[in-house]
Amino acid sequence: MKHKLFILIILCLFTTFSFAQKNEDVIVEPEPHKPEQYFKDYNPTGIKTVYIISKNKNTNFVNDTLNVECYNKQGLKTQIIRYEKNIPADILDISYDEKGNRKESIYSLVKVKDRTGISRFKYDQHNQLLAEEYQSVFAGKTERTVDKKYTYDNQKLVERKIYQSNTLSQTDSFFYNKERLVLHKQTYHTGNNNYENIYTYNGSGLLTKRETYSYYNYNQKNIFGKAEYSYKDDQLVYVSEMEGLNLQNNEPVHIRYDYDEKGKISKMRVEYKSFYREVTYTYDGQKIVSICVNTNTDNSAYMKFWTSTFGNYIDKMPFDYKEEFGYDSKNNFISKKISINDELVNEVSYIIEYY
Repeated sequence: MKHKLFILIILCLFTTFSFAQKNEDVIVEPEPHKPEQYFKDYNPTGIKTVYIISKNKNTNFVNDTLNVECYNKQGLKTQIIRYEKNIPADILDISYDEKGNRKESIYSLVKVKDRTGISRFKYDQHNQLLAEEYQSVFAGKTERTVDKKYTYDNQKLVERKIYQSNTLSQTDSFFYNKERLVLHKQTYHTGNNNYENIYTYNGSGLLTKRETYSYYNYNQKNIFGKAEYSYKDDQLVYVSEMEGLNLQNNEPVHIRYDYDEKGKISKMRVEYKSFYREVTYTYDGQKIVSICVNTNTDNSAYMKFWTSTFGNYIDKMPFDYKEEFGYDSKNNFISKKISINDELVNEVSYIIEYY
């Protein structure tokens, strides 16, 4: 029961942690298998508007608008409109200061006019993020607040604290050897039980180990997870992960990475118990044009690379999954096609208007 409760708490905390995150010097675990974000907050190619439209086999490939994203002439994303059933559902408006730093984000629901979420950002003279203040407001009353505060020493981030409704919920502490990060300690404060991630880095500043601990009643310490990272020529080539209370009743996840002559990831293979997932990446110059997956499970837990079946039943294992990407003359995405066993099941179009 404690094990399940721990997972639930951590998932809730990670949801809060990821909300409205912006250009923070908070170190995350390396994930070379993930493609770059399609349309980042800054895109200097003259984009005015991007219409993201999905078509699914199960709905006879009828157009379904997902998002509309708007940019200003400086290339900064200023608005995201999310759709449900081709009708606007919620809107995120973003404003910036004269240096191009995000100043304020306002999230609003189309059908619930009285509910908004407002984030405000503050910076120091070095353009480093000092504080992020979020409040959820309904009918003029504040329902919930999340405040993130950052502390620096000689322009190096040494601490971040997160408060939820004025109660400390997370502390990130960073330790350096001169200019080099050697340790990152991340603590979740949940009352009598605290949880902690400890990240250790090598002489090149590369993450080599992550350990997760739980503390019950402030004195009983149990290890809950462990990951070890191996590199060749500063490229991640192998990861071993293990989860579970005191690392019992589970098996490790093995992840192996290969790279091409240009240093780009060419293959990832994940093995967990009797399951595997092999992912192959193909490029045209600097652009990724396809990702091919062969796997014997449609459950993406532990498999690192997410494969969505879009409601299509997979009746035989293993199966093949493929993503293909198209670009315009400015190297922006214009299409993404997803196939399962060579049958098209989903297509996303990115319709771009330029200034």
